[in-house]
Amino acid sequence: MNMETTQISFKAEAYDEDLRALDAAKDRWARLPISARISLLSSVKDNLMEVAEDWVNAATKAKQIPEKSSLKASVVNFESFWIPKLLLA
Repeated sequence: MNMETTQISFKAEAYDEDLRALDAAKDRWARLPISARISLLSSVKDNLMEVAEDWVNAATKAKQIPEKSSLKASVVNFESFWIPKLLLA
C-alpha cells in the first residue's frame, strides 16, 4: 500500500465516521426549534464565508487557473451558488 492509497483510505474512514455522527444526530436536529436551526445555520454560513476566499484560491490553484484569469470568476460563481443552496436544503 503506497502513501496515496493510505491517505485515500484514511479520508474514506474519516468520512464514514462523520456520516455516522451525522446520522446519530439527525433526530436531535429534527427536534430543535426552527429559531435554533436558523441560528446554527447562520453561524455555519458566517464561518464558511470566512474561508470562502481560501477555498476559491485553492480550487483555482488545483485547477491550474491563472491568478488573473477570468475563469476564476466561474469558480467564485459556483462556490457562491452552491454554499447557500446547501445551507437551505
